[in-house]
Amino acid sequence: MKSILTLFLIVSLLNVCFLVKCQHCPPLKPPIYGSINGVCGSKLNDVCYIKCNSGFDIVGSYSRTCTQAGTWSDNDALCLNKYYVCPKINAPANGKIASSCFNYAGGVCKFECNPGFKLVGSKTTVCTISNTWTENVPVCESVNCPQIKAPENGQIVGNVCPSTEGSSCQFQCNNGFQLVGQSYIKCEKVKWSSSVPKCEPLCPTLNPPRNGFISGNCTGITNEKCKFSCLNGFNLYGASSVTCLPNGQWSSNVPSCQRPMCPDINPIKHGMISGRCSFASNGAKCNFFCLPSYRLVGVKQVTCVGQNWSSVF
Repeated sequence: MKSILTLFLIVSLLNVCFLVKCQHCPPLKPPIYGSINGVCGSKLNDVCYIKCNSGFDIVGSYSRTCTQAGTWSDNDALCLNKYYVCPKINAPANGKIASSCFNYAGGVCKFECNPGFKLVGSKTTVCTISNTWTENVPVCESVNCPQIKAPENGQIVGNVCPSTEGSSCQFQCNNGFQLVGQSYIKCEKVKWSSSVPKCEPLCPTLNPPRNGFISGNCTGITNEKCKFSCLNGFNLYGASSVTCLPNGQWSSNVPSCQRPMCPDINPIKHGMISGRCSFASNGAKCNFFCLPSYRLVGVKQVTCVGQNWSSVF
């Protein structure tokens, strides 16, 4: 029994040692304008040495050790020559330079984007002995939809409108205003499914004309049309229909319903008129008189019959 236990412990220890000894680091790349000095293994505790080209100075550790985590110790070293100078580099909009960015030959600049943005272009660029960078500064493009504001005279439901992919926003208008457009929009591939709606004023409530009726859609929403008609024995004076305009006004005033009228009679030359000679409805009478020294030729009185006077005058 003791022998079996001892054998088990030995096997266990061997397994642990085997796992540790099999740990490898990725191949170590030398810095630009530098090289690996001598043999460079990639097993646990292997040490590699870095050598810079003539005229270049090392910045960082000249030796790197393969650690148990499978990574090399210290950061990447650089081989710099301050005789060669590249233009200064600025961080991309909505991003940053994520490392020391020496603008001497051998200097390396690394870029990162802020949350909500993705990097388009190269993540790194190197200053060369030709005084130029190997890559242009990348661009940080938004992976979210643009931020949205509530429409004028309206609001975002819940006051929350995430701009991440797949999120949606809901809108509503204040009292007295109508929503024109989509009440829901969704963020799809950095674009909203529709534009933000507008809140346009409602047209005032319409009442039917006296002795008349109103029909159609008259709730005051833009482009709605209301129609008017009159009771029997009354004529419609004005527009027979009106449309609600985007400015919150109806296209015309409400018409009136009046009994049929005869044309207005103007005073005669060298004479006068009396009675109901204007806005005359059925049965109204209009009288004619002459001034002194003038004689009336024609009828003295006419009567409104329907929409015509009873006689020519």
